[in-house]
Amino acid sequence: MSVTANAGTGRSRNGTYACEACGEAFTPTRSNGRYCSSPCRQKAYRRRVSALGGPKGSGPTQVPMRGGKEPFRLTAGTREALRLAIDRRSRERLAAREAADLELFADGLVGGA
Repeated sequence: MSVTANAGTGRSRNGTYACEACGEAFTPTRSNGRYCSSPCRQKAYRRRVSALGGPKGSGPTQVPMRGGKEPFRLTAGTREALRLAIDRRSRERLAAREAADLELFADGLVGGA
């Protein structure tokens, strides 16, 4: 049985889809199913990654996100600024907690009798 896909949807007249990796006809189990099996999904992923220059971890290449948006990347300067902001916030929270504990201790609600 051959699949005659409608333009752009991949759906044929009989409710089956054409797998985006191998082209075989299949009925998806999910409404957004694009591949007939896990091996085909993995094959498509590997094709996308190799088209970008290599697998994850081999460099700065990443799989492009849907919609064509560039993924957010942390630079060394941004990473350092975030670390400093987190450290400052942690110190502020610790100081506020200690002040609250001192106030409770002074009121006699916490501590020895």
